[in-house]
Amino acid sequence: LKTALEQLPPSAHPMDVMRTGVSVLGCLTPEHEDHNKAGAKDIADKLMASLGSILLYWYHFSNNGRRIEVETDDESIAAHFLHLLHGEKPSE
Repeated sequence: LKTALEQLPPSAHPMDVMRTGVSVLGCLTPEHEDHNKAGAKDIADKLMASLGSILLYWYHFSNNGRRIEVETDDESIAAHFLHLLHGEKPSE
């Protein structure tokens, strides 16, 4: 996924970046055949957890040539996003 994101230009629209990231994720981790309610919720949770990392990895690489670590121990999606954006754990 990171390799694919690194190929996208800085001029790409953020929504295109996220769509491309989701498409790559779909190839790397295909969904199960059954789409029950619990399975659909798991897919949605994984996407929500991944979209900020996709966007900010691309942003830092395309604008600064920096490969950032996208794993954090933050307790919310918002905190994770801010952590990746600013490079440090956000304040309460």
